[in-house]
Amino acid sequence: DEWVTAGKPLSIEKTVRTVALPPAAPRKGDFTRLVSGRQFWPLDPRPEEVFIEDIARALSMQCRWGGHVDRFYSVAQHCILVSEHCPKYPVRGFLHDAAEAYLVDVPTPIKKHLYGYHSIEARLLRVIGEHFAVTDLDVIPPEVHLADAQALVTENRDLRCRCDFADPPARPWLEPIFAMQPAMAERAFLQRAAALGLR
Repeated sequence: DEWVTAGKPLSIEKTVRTVALPPAAPRKGDFTRLVSGRQFWPLDPRPEEVFIEDIARALSMQCRWGGHVDRFYSVAQHCILVSEHCPKYPVRGFLHDAAEAYLVDVPTPIKKHLYGYHSIEARLLRVIGEHFAVTDLDVIPPEVHLADAQALVTENRDLRCRCDFADPPARPWLEPIFAMQPAMAERAFLQRAAALGLR
């Protein structure tokens, strides 16, 4: 036997070299614990930590208009409708509010006065876009802006206290909006994501 000499096993010596890896860079800010159990750093987001299921759950549980609606109406359903009414950019329309899954939906009259919020939201959108292979997701095309404005006035017509805009940003859609409950909105959001090839 080539492994045995005079009845004794050969001594085979192996030199194992350990390579000291540099310590991982500390994450910026604090993490939030998602319903999936995952940790997410809103101030230091990474594409590999983005999951469509986390986005669907969070957006389906957030009410549009700061809750000032006749009945619950989610950001998730809003995103679905914007996507459906934006045939040129359905993915960008679908993901235009995706950062709110990690930041919450702050009403515009407040958001524009929160120092630093816009840059945090823009970075999150870019990282979410990177995960889904959409470049510059924080740059909203005019077609998405229009569909978003149409959604706004249609929501105001169908889901609020019938208050008219002094200067409407767009014309409402002809079809009415029927608000979904969170569980239904979450399922619809995931179905729309699958139809758009978002994983």
